[in-house]
Amino acid sequence: MIFTVNEESRSLSIGDVCFIRKGERFTYKNAGSDKAKLVLVHTPNFKLECEVFEE
Repeated sequence: MIFTVNEESRSLSIGDVCFIRKGERFTYKNAGSDKAKLVLVHTPNFKLECEVFEE
């Protein structure tokens, strides 16, 4: 997975963790051809109406 946080990109592998602070903008994408599994944990709770989705 490639995570970009505040315009800085990092490659994450199996078992890696990425912490994103409140207010930071981030994107992620699967850079490989294999399926990837991802766990997102939101604290405080996730509120869909507060999220901004871009393509």
